[in-house]
Amino acid sequence: INWIAYLTIVLAFGLISLFLYWYLKPYKPLELSNVTLDRVEVNRGEHIHISADYCKNINKPATLYITFIDGIIYNTQPQIMDLETGCHHTTLSIYIPRALPTGKFMLKGVFRYNVNPIRTIDVNHLSEEFTIIK
Repeated sequence: INWIAYLTIVLAFGLISLFLYWYLKPYKPLELSNVTLDRVEVNRGEHIHISADYCKNINKPATLYITFIDGIIYNTQPQIMDLETGCHHTTLSIYIPRALPTGKFMLKGVFRYNVNPIRTIDVNHLSEEFTIIK
């Protein structure tokens, strides 16, 4: 019966160590730089393009949440983004919903990564201002 107690202690220590590692490890799944919009004026129903340099350090897809902000927050449907691992350049096309009012907006992008079974990391970016003119 001594070996059962010893095995239980070793397994408990191992599980606690694993959970602490998962919880405390510093993750940087995505680093963004040189993020720019292709224009500062856009019409409803059109697309605006966002260009960015990135370094993706994890081989997992992200859920991308795009929000239009003008004092009021307009959320869009989340989408799965599986950017190529490593350092690259990408361009995303964002649809401007016809239901949005005219005015000045910023885009907030949140890349949400499930890095392990107990932890989620969000990488946030707020765009420069642009105007919906009609």
